[in-house]
Amino acid sequence: MYAAQPWIALLSEAQRAPVTPPPTVLHAWRAAVDRAPDHPALAYFDGRLSYRETDELSDSVAGHLAARGLRRGDRVAIMLQNSPHFVLALLGAWKAGATVVPLNPMYKAGEVGHVLADAGVTALICSDRAWETYLRDTAAAAPDLRIALTACELDLQSVNDPRVLGFERLPAPGPDDLADDLLTAARAGHPAPADRELTAADTALISYTSGTSGTPKGAMNAHGNIMVNAERQRTGHPIPEGSVYFALAPLFHITGMVCQLSACIANAGTLVLAYRFEAGVVLEAFAAHRPA
Repeated sequence: MYAAQPWIALLSEAQRAPVTPPPTVLHAWRAAVDRAPDHPALAYFDGRLSYRETDELSDSVAGHLAARGLRRGDRVAIMLQNSPHFVLALLGAWKAGATVVPLNPMYKAGEVGHVLADAGVTALICSDRAWETYLRDTAAAAPDLRIALTACELDLQSVNDPRVLGFERLPAPGPDDLADDLLTAARAGHPAPADRELTAADTALISYTSGTSGTPKGAMNAHGNIMVNAERQRTGHPIPEGSVYFALAPLFHITGMVCQLSACIANAGTLVLAYRFEAGVVLEAFAAHRPA
């Protein structure tokens, strides 16, 4: 029965048609920047970042990482909730030629420590609160980690909704701290390195399993894999270019990464972020942004 592929008959003509996606998410990103530079790429409560602004900020993140010694193929762990900081970190890491290791921001020290060591992570990008409460010590014990960036997820918006953003702003990292501030690096105007071009065969993500069958294991996802699936989302469920997408799933998860973020980029859309799922916040975001 499986060999007969009975599900094919349930698909539309568009869903059955071949797709010819760009080789990487960055290629799709640059095409979106060229087509719609002033269109909002990210919406975060009352904050907005255009494709042009997001491109410039993530270029600077890439330049910062390269200046700190990040090499092509190094692993960058991103441990953030759904905020613009996640997208800036992701694009910046890829522009620096790195492989991204997306981490569940609810992980505890032991879980993070396992992934940092198992994946040979060189750089960690996380919230300032996680860094101050437990990740500083975890990072110090990671054998390959030498770069850290922290993000205050109160930045890039001014609503400060207490249902999801009910925490205090921490002091910025000091000059002797291992970690630098992500947004400061993004606004520094560093050029992205010019020699880090990625291909469809390059590993975009190492996504860790939940651990239900043992110690979490890293699954390698190539840029080509992600873009084929993102393009399938775009062409198989067509909505107008530039439409609003709501990031309901966490971006660290493959669903959020492919069906929301990458499909949105392929369609030059606006990705709405609301930090994490809280029913009232999500419903109000639906009413305010009217996602397609």
